[in-house]
Amino acid sequence: AAARVHSLVIDTSARGDAQAKLVAESMRGDYLCLPNAESRSVSEATRRAIEQIKPSSGVALGAGSNRAARAADSKGLAKHG
Repeated sequence: AAARVHSLVIDTSARGDAQAKLVAESMRGDYLCLPNAESRSVSEATRRAIEQIKPSSGVALGAGSNRAARAADSKGLAKHG
């Protein structure tokens, strides 16, 4: 069985980039649009995404389910879907 790796694509373009979203979707990962991102907001979004991923029984981190995007959105960070 292939290892599954959780992925998060953080799009810092001014209006969101359809290609970045497509990359996230093709990797079965999360897409988070932060058009006015600064290092702090990217760091916080990344930290929250990692906190949402709790590996169980030694299995590699799983495919995305927009957990990171929901976590960032709950903190008031921009999210484009």
